[in-house]
Amino acid sequence: MKRIAKLLARFYPAAWRERYGEEFQGLIEDKKLGASDLLDVFCGGLKMQVTSQSFVRIILPCALAGATAGLCTSFIHPTYTSKTLIVQSGLTPADDATPANQAAEQAELASVVSAAYERDALASIIRRYDLYPRERAKMAMSDVVAEMRKHILIAPLSPDTRPGRSKGPADRYVHGGFLVEFAYPDPRVAQQVDADLTGLLMRENLRQSIASKDKQRLESLNVAEGASLPLKPNGLPRSIDAAIGLLLGLMCGVMLAAVMSNKDLRVQRHE
Repeated sequence: MKRIAKLLARFYPAAWRERYGEEFQGLIEDKKLGASDLLDVFCGGLKMQVTSQSFVRIILPCALAGATAGLCTSFIHPTYTSKTLIVQSGLTPADDATPANQAAEQAELASVVSAAYERDALASIIRRYDLYPRERAKMAMSDVVAEMRKHILIAPLSPDTRPGRSKGPADRYVHGGFLVEFAYPDPRVAQQVDADLTGLLMRENLRQSIASKDKQRLESLNVAEGASLPLKPNGLPRSIDAAIGLLLGLMCGVMLAAVMSNKDLRVQRHE
């Protein structure tokens, strides 16, 4: 903590450190510092820098540049995630949902997902919606499919967190479910592809259920909520990105101002 405090003390203007630096260093050595003390040291230096001549000349431009950069990065390659809610019903009551039963259900789901999202099926979707044009121009289709798989997520969903449904007696027969998610820069394309991915999953579940002659499994997957149209991009809100950029720019400006003031002070001493 003391080392960090001494580093933060360098943010103070050089003239102030020239006059009070030794006394301040002694205070740091004598006191047991906490996180709030470090914040006070930084805020004190920031306040002095803001009221100095270097604020308009150095710190303010850096802060504005940081905020602009943070805002601009939020517009670079944004992605939107469409989600489809699938519930698992018609299975063993939740009271009998032992770890062994849950493991078996997860293994069945993994088998369905693996078969549904095989290379040719995903390649067909890529061609249908002209996905990843830049990657396709310089990569083999197998590599483009691998890239697509990075943006497909099967996210487990517990019964207590399923949106849009109230609890009732039937809920004890629903162990949970999962979300089929797909992320892409175009929100409408993300929705269309997510719907197709869900269709592949449902068809493969039907095929495996018929092949195994398991009527109970045949009824196990149901689409509760279709593919959503994402309205907001993934990641932090743009205002947060701008605020983070502003803070980083402000810190860089303070550091630069401190360096410049040190340089000016050395020049004055030599003169």
